Amino acid sequence: MPNTKDAPVNIDSGKITAITSDLLSEIVSDAFRRHVGLGKPWSIRSLAEVTGLDVRTLEGYRNGKVPLGEKLWRIMAALGPAFTSEILSPAGQGAHAVEGEGIDGYKFNAQVGAMSATLGEALEDGQIDATEHRAMVPHVRALKIACCRYLTEHSGPKAVAS
Repeated sequence: MPNTKDAPVNIDSGKITAITSDLLSEIVSDAFRRHVGLGKPWSIRSLAEVTGLDVRTLEGYRNGKVPLGEKLWRIMAALGPAFTSEILSPAGQGAHAVEGEGIDGYKFNAQVGAMSATLGEALEDGQIDATEHRAMVPHVRALKIACCRYLTEHSGPKAVAS
């Protein structure tokens, strides 16, 4: 059977028949595995934190279940235009970041610097006490999300080529 994943959709007949449920499942799970998991910008757990989706639900998407509606939109928002373009490409569509929505290198470095300063202050006495720990947790989570987003936006062929 020919690989329809790479074939453009033919709408000359007025019907779109090349896209099947099985093909959609394969496309989404393949794209999901390319963007989420060990050695990827996003872990299942960090994606679950950002999207509010259950870890088991996200694991199901890795294994062939297809996210629908708001769940798909949450995942696309987190994983960015590269992921979204991969799942839209069989329909001849693509995605791009909305101007000003991404995280740039300067903002990212500022967040890393601020977190380093906070950690340094907490460690001045040689330990992180419970109060300092509670105060740092939201900052660490925000930095983790920023790292994932930065890696998502700045990895791939464009980053490798330079």
